[in-house]
Amino acid sequence: MSTPPSKEPEYRAPIDRTTRIWRQHWQDEIDAQHLYRRLAESSPDREKRSLYRKFADVERQHIAIWEQIFAEHAIAAGARRPSLRARVLAGIARIFGARDSLVAYYPTAGHDFPDETRWRAYHFLDWWLKGRKVPVP
Repeated sequence: MSTPPSKEPEYRAPIDRTTRIWRQHWQDEIDAQHLYRRLAESSPDREKRSLYRKFADVERQHIAIWEQIFAEHAIAAGARRPSLRARVLAGIARIFGARDSLVAYYPTAGHDFPDETRWRAYHFLDWWLKGRKVPVP
């Protein structure tokens, strides 16, 4: 009776700072493509739909460039999946509508938002919940 060959765990190199940064840029492109697609789907204006589709196609090209860079450096890209932030923003645009005045502030501060950004968020919520009587700056 023969014994099965031992299966050694596959070695995975630690992820360095550069790889993390590259993956974040790649994820940003995926998120942007997702948002542009959703805006194209929900816009009543034919010209804007066309423009959003073109933007989504540009982001698709950027994603492909990052994936080529990953392949050249033997980095696994993983599955293309929009982040929770991108999915929430797309949902907000669908619910509230994506007008020309829609502004999205998302600083690169993790959960520690700068005071001005936090103030704008609370001010927007007050504006929306109180029947839009207070203009958003």
